[in-house]
Amino acid sequence: MTSFSLWTMININSIISETDSNYYVAASAASSLAVLALYYIFNVSQIPRVYTSNSALRDFLVNHVNSMQEKYFPNVFYWEGRVQSILGLSQRLPSSWKLKYSREIFELSDGGEVALDYMSPRVQEDSEERLLVLLFPGLTSSSQTSYVKTLVMAITGAGASVIVMNNRGLGGVPIKTPRLFCATSTSDVKEVVNHVKGKYPNERLMGIGTSLGGMLICKYLVESEKEQCKRVFELVLVISTCWDAVNGVSNLEKPFLNQVINYGVVSNLQFLTKKVSRCTGTSS
Repeated sequence: MTSFSLWTMININSIISETDSNYYVAASAASSLAVLALYYIFNVSQIPRVYTSNSALRDFLVNHVNSMQEKYFPNVFYWEGRVQSILGLSQRLPSSWKLKYSREIFELSDGGEVALDYMSPRVQEDSEERLLVLLFPGLTSSSQTSYVKTLVMAITGAGASVIVMNNRGLGGVPIKTPRLFCATSTSDVKEVVNHVKGKYPNERLMGIGTSLGGMLICKYLVESEKEQCKRVFELVLVISTCWDAVNGVSNLEKPFLNQVINYGVVSNLQFLTKKVSRCTGTSS
Protein backbone atom coordinates (compact mmCIF):
# COMPACT_ATOMS: atom_id res chain seq x y z
CA MET A 1 0.00 0.00 0.00
CA THR A 2 1.42 3.33 -1.03
CA SER A 3 1.84 6.20 1.46
CA PHE A 4 -0.73 8.18 -0.51
CA SER A 5 -3.35 5.43 -0.13
CA LEU A 6 -2.60 5.14 3.58
CA TRP A 7 -2.92 8.91 4.04
CA THR A 8 -6.22 8.87 2.09
CA MET A 9 -7.65 6.11 4.30
CA ILE A 10 -6.59 7.90 7.50
CA ASN A 11 -8.05 11.16 6.20
CA ILE A 12 -11.38 9.51 5.27
CA ASN A 13 -11.56 7.84 8.69
CA SER A 14 -10.90 11.20 10.35
CA ILE A 15 -13.69 12.82 8.35
CA ILE A 16 -16.07 10.00 9.24
CA SER A 17 -15.09 10.24 12.92
CA GLU A 18 -15.53 14.03 12.91
CA THR A 19 -18.89 13.68 11.15
CA ASP A 20 -20.07 11.15 13.71
CA SER A 21 -18.92 13.43 16.53
CA ASN A 22 -20.77 16.43 15.05
CA TYR A 23 -23.86 14.25 14.60
CA TYR A 24 -23.84 13.20 18.25
CA VAL A 25 -23.36 16.81 19.39
CA ALA A 26 -26.21 17.98 17.18
CA ALA A 27 -28.45 15.12 18.32
CA SER A 28 -27.69 15.86 21.98
CA ALA A 29 -28.40 19.57 21.50
CA ALA A 30 -31.67 18.83 19.69
CA SER A 31 -32.74 16.40 22.41
CA SER A 32 -31.94 18.92 25.14
CA LEU A 33 -33.90 21.65 23.36
CA ALA A 34 -36.84 19.27 22.91
CA VAL A 35 -36.83 18.43 26.64
CA LEU A 36 -36.66 22.12 27.56
CA ALA A 37 -39.47 22.93 25.12
CA LEU A 38 -41.70 20.23 26.61
CA TYR A 39 -40.88 21.37 30.14
CA TYR A 40 -41.69 24.98 29.19
CA ILE A 41 -45.02 24.05 27.56
CA PHE A 42 -46.31 21.68 30.25
CA ASN A 43 -44.69 23.00 33.45
CA VAL A 44 -43.69 26.64 33.02
CA SER A 45 -46.67 27.98 31.05
CA GLN A 46 -49.76 27.63 33.21
CA ILE A 47 -53.16 29.15 33.80
CA PRO A 48 -52.90 31.52 36.80
CA ARG A 49 -54.11 30.03 40.07
CA VAL A 50 -56.31 31.93 42.49
CA TYR A 51 -56.06 31.17 46.20
CA THR A 52 -58.79 32.91 48.18
CA SER A 53 -61.59 32.12 50.59
CA ASN A 54 -63.45 35.15 49.23
CA SER A 55 -65.85 33.77 46.65
CA ALA A 56 -66.89 37.27 45.56
CA LEU A 57 -63.28 38.15 44.75
CA ARG A 58 -62.80 34.87 42.89
CA ASP A 59 -65.96 35.47 40.82
CA PHE A 60 -64.87 39.03 40.06
CA LEU A 61 -61.46 37.89 38.79
CA VAL A 62 -62.95 35.09 36.72
CA ASN A 63 -65.61 37.33 35.14
CA HIS A 64 -63.57 40.50 34.59
CA VAL A 65 -59.93 39.46 34.08
CA ASN A 66 -59.75 37.48 30.85
CA SER A 67 -56.08 36.62 31.30
CA MET A 68 -56.99 34.57 34.38
CA GLN A 69 -58.50 31.98 32.04
CA GLU A 70 -55.56 31.86 29.64
CA LYS A 71 -52.20 30.16 29.85
CA TYR A 72 -49.39 32.56 30.68
CA PHE A 73 -46.26 32.14 28.55
CA PRO A 74 -43.31 33.99 30.13
CA ASN A 75 -40.34 35.07 28.08
CA VAL A 76 -38.46 31.92 27.03
CA PHE A 77 -35.15 33.46 28.14
CA TYR A 78 -36.40 34.77 31.50
CA TRP A 79 -38.98 32.21 32.61
CA GLU A 80 -37.07 31.12 35.73
CA GLY A 81 -37.89 33.34 38.71
CA ARG A 82 -34.34 33.83 40.00
CA VAL A 83 -33.07 34.66 36.51
CA GLN A 84 -35.84 37.24 36.28
CA SER A 85 -34.66 38.76 39.56
CA ILE A 86 -31.04 38.98 38.47
CA LEU A 87 -31.52 40.12 34.88
CA GLY A 88 -34.56 42.25 35.66
CA LEU A 89 -32.54 44.55 37.89
CA SER A 90 -29.78 45.02 35.34
CA GLN A 91 -31.58 44.77 31.99
CA ARG A 92 -35.01 46.33 32.53
CA LEU A 93 -33.94 50.00 32.70
CA PRO A 94 -30.46 51.53 33.04
CA SER A 95 -29.66 53.00 36.45
CA SER A 96 -28.57 56.22 34.75
CA TRP A 97 -32.12 56.78 33.46
CA LYS A 98 -33.90 58.65 36.24
CA LEU A 99 -37.57 59.41 36.69
CA LYS A 100 -38.35 63.00 37.63
CA TYR A 101 -40.36 62.88 40.84
CA SER A 102 -41.60 65.61 43.14
CA ARG A 103 -40.00 64.78 46.49
CA GLU A 104 -41.29 65.37 50.00
CA ILE A 105 -39.05 64.63 52.98
CA PHE A 106 -41.33 63.36 55.71
CA GLU A 107 -40.07 63.49 59.29
CA LEU A 108 -41.12 60.57 61.46
CA SER A 109 -42.07 60.79 65.12
CA ASP A 110 -38.65 59.57 66.33
CA GLY A 111 -36.74 62.12 64.24
CA GLY A 112 -35.99 59.78 61.34
CA GLU A 113 -36.79 60.67 57.77
CA VAL A 114 -38.25 58.96 54.70
CA ALA A 115 -38.71 60.38 51.22
CA LEU A 116 -42.07 60.37 49.45
CA ASP A 117 -41.54 60.64 45.69
CA TYR A 118 -44.65 61.74 43.80
CA MET A 119 -45.47 61.41 40.12
CA SER A 120 -48.74 62.21 38.39
CA PRO A 121 -49.97 61.04 34.96
CA ARG A 122 -49.75 63.31 31.95
CA VAL A 123 -53.52 63.19 31.55
CA GLN A 124 -55.44 63.74 34.78
CA GLU A 125 -58.72 61.92 35.36
CA ASP A 126 -61.83 63.54 36.85
CA SER A 127 -61.39 64.26 40.55
CA GLU A 128 -64.04 61.71 41.55
CA GLU A 129 -62.26 58.94 39.66
CA ARG A 130 -58.66 59.76 40.46
CA LEU A 131 -56.62 56.98 41.99
CA LEU A 132 -53.50 57.52 44.09
CA VAL A 133 -51.16 54.55 44.49
CA LEU A 134 -48.88 54.34 47.52
CA LEU A 135 -45.96 52.09 46.56
CA PHE A 136 -43.72 50.33 49.09
CA PRO A 137 -40.55 48.92 47.43
CA GLY A 138 -38.41 45.95 48.45
CA LEU A 139 -35.68 45.57 51.05
CA THR A 140 -32.97 47.79 49.55
CA SER A 141 -34.95 49.35 46.69
CA SER A 142 -35.89 52.97 46.12
CA SER A 143 -37.94 55.01 43.67
CA GLN A 144 -35.09 54.81 41.13
CA THR A 145 -34.67 51.03 41.22
CA SER A 146 -35.42 49.59 37.79
CA TYR A 147 -38.47 47.48 38.64
CA VAL A 148 -39.93 50.33 40.70
CA LYS A 149 -39.55 52.70 37.77
CA THR A 150 -41.35 50.29 35.44
CA LEU A 151 -44.18 49.98 37.97
CA VAL A 152 -44.43 53.75 38.29
CA MET A 153 -44.56 54.18 34.51
CA ALA A 154 -47.27 51.50 34.25
CA ILE A 155 -49.31 53.16 37.00
CA THR A 156 -49.09 56.67 35.58
CA GLY A 157 -49.65 55.29 32.08
CA ALA A 158 -52.97 53.90 33.33
CA GLY A 159 -53.99 57.36 34.53
CA ALA A 160 -53.23 57.08 38.26
CA SER A 161 -50.83 59.07 40.42
CA VAL A 162 -48.19 57.34 42.52
CA ILE A 163 -46.19 58.03 45.67
CA VAL A 164 -43.12 55.87 46.31
CA MET A 165 -41.96 55.55 49.90
CA ASN A 166 -38.16 55.52 50.18
CA ASN A 167 -37.23 53.89 53.48
CA ARG A 168 -34.69 55.36 55.88
CA GLY A 169 -31.27 55.58 54.28
CA LEU A 170 -32.47 54.65 50.79
CA GLY A 171 -33.00 56.77 47.69
CA GLY A 172 -30.66 59.49 48.92
CA VAL A 173 -32.46 59.83 52.26
CA PRO A 174 -30.06 60.69 55.10
CA ILE A 175 -30.05 58.57 58.24
CA LYS A 176 -30.95 60.74 61.23
CA THR A 177 -31.34 58.00 63.86
CA PRO A 178 -29.62 54.66 64.69
CA ARG A 179 -32.83 52.88 63.72
CA LEU A 180 -33.44 51.54 60.20
CA PHE A 181 -36.42 49.40 59.17
CA CYS A 182 -37.46 45.75 59.17
CA ALA A 183 -40.36 43.46 58.30
CA THR A 184 -41.56 43.20 61.92
CA SER A 185 -42.12 46.93 62.47
CA THR A 186 -44.87 48.83 60.66
CA SER A 187 -44.60 52.10 62.58
CA ASP A 188 -43.04 53.96 59.63
CA VAL A 189 -45.70 52.59 57.28
CA LYS A 190 -48.50 53.66 59.63
CA GLU A 191 -47.14 57.20 59.87
CA VAL A 192 -46.73 57.48 56.11
CA VAL A 193 -50.21 56.07 55.37
CA ASN A 194 -51.81 58.49 57.86
CA HIS A 195 -49.84 61.40 56.41
CA VAL A 196 -50.73 60.59 52.78
CA LYS A 197 -54.41 60.01 53.61
CA GLY A 198 -54.54 63.27 55.54
CA LYS A 199 -52.84 65.18 52.75
CA TYR A 200 -55.04 63.71 50.00
CA PRO A 201 -58.36 62.98 51.76
CA ASN A 202 -60.42 62.96 48.56
CA GLU A 203 -58.16 60.61 46.60
CA ARG A 204 -58.99 56.93 46.21
CA LEU A 205 -55.96 55.26 47.73
CA MET A 206 -54.46 51.96 46.59
CA GLY A 207 -51.48 50.27 48.26
CA ILE A 208 -48.87 48.23 46.39
CA GLY A 209 -46.05 46.42 48.15
CA THR A 210 -43.22 44.49 46.52
CA SER A 211 -41.12 41.95 48.43
CA LEU A 212 -40.40 43.50 51.86
CA GLY A 213 -42.88 46.28 51.04
CA GLY A 214 -45.56 43.63 50.57
CA MET A 215 -44.71 42.07 53.93
CA LEU A 216 -44.99 45.46 55.63
CA ILE A 217 -48.31 46.41 54.09
CA CYS A 218 -49.76 42.95 54.88
CA LYS A 219 -48.65 43.31 58.51
CA TYR A 220 -50.14 46.81 58.59
CA LEU A 221 -53.50 45.42 57.43
CA VAL A 222 -53.41 42.59 59.98
CA GLU A 223 -52.61 44.99 62.82
CA SER A 224 -55.28 47.53 61.82
CA GLU A 225 -59.00 47.39 62.40
CA LYS A 226 -60.98 46.13 59.42
CA GLU A 227 -63.07 49.28 59.17
CA GLN A 228 -59.96 51.44 59.41
CA CYS A 229 -58.41 49.57 56.47
CA LYS A 230 -61.56 50.11 54.42
CA ARG A 231 -61.50 53.84 55.18
CA VAL A 232 -57.87 54.14 54.11
CA PHE A 233 -57.47 51.81 51.11
CA GLU A 234 -59.71 51.00 48.19
CA LEU A 235 -57.58 47.91 47.57
CA VAL A 236 -54.11 46.52 48.24
CA LEU A 237 -51.82 44.51 45.95
CA VAL A 238 -48.70 42.63 47.05
CA ILE A 239 -46.11 41.37 44.56
CA SER A 240 -43.36 38.76 45.09
CA THR A 241 -43.89 38.74 48.84
CA CYS A 242 -42.12 36.26 51.12
CA TRP A 243 -44.78 34.50 53.20
CA ASP A 244 -42.26 32.63 55.36
CA ALA A 245 -39.26 34.83 56.19
CA VAL A 246 -37.28 32.14 58.05
CA ASN A 247 -37.45 29.62 55.20
CA GLY A 248 -36.95 32.45 52.71
CA VAL A 249 -33.64 33.46 54.30
CA SER A 250 -32.48 29.83 54.42
CA ASN A 251 -33.39 29.41 50.75
CA LEU A 252 -31.38 32.49 49.78
CA GLU A 253 -28.24 30.86 51.12
CA LYS A 254 -28.49 27.84 48.84
CA PRO A 255 -26.24 27.62 45.75
CA PHE A 256 -25.97 28.84 43.01
CA LEU A 257 -28.35 31.49 41.71
CA ASN A 258 -29.78 32.03 45.18
CA GLN A 259 -26.34 32.95 46.48
CA VAL A 260 -25.88 35.47 43.67
CA ILE A 261 -29.11 37.21 44.69
CA ASN A 262 -28.19 36.94 48.37
CA TYR A 263 -24.79 38.52 47.71
CA GLY A 264 -26.40 41.59 46.14
CA VAL A 265 -28.91 41.96 48.98
CA VAL A 266 -26.25 41.57 51.69
CA SER A 267 -23.92 44.05 49.95
CA ASN A 268 -26.66 46.67 49.91
CA LEU A 269 -27.47 46.01 53.58
CA GLN A 270 -23.79 46.33 54.49
CA PHE A 271 -23.75 49.71 52.77
CA LEU A 272 -26.74 50.77 54.88
CA THR A 273 -25.14 49.64 58.15
CA LYS A 274 -22.02 51.62 57.30
CA LYS A 275 -24.21 54.70 56.87
CA VAL A 276 -25.74 54.03 60.29
CA SER A 277 -22.27 53.59 61.79
CA ARG A 278 -21.19 56.96 60.42
CA CYS A 279 -24.40 58.50 61.76
CA THR A 280 -23.98 57.11 65.29
CA GLY A 281 -20.18 57.21 65.42
CA THR A 282 -19.88 53.46 66.04
CA SER A 283 -17.79 50.88 64.19
CA SER A 284 -19.57 48.56 61.76
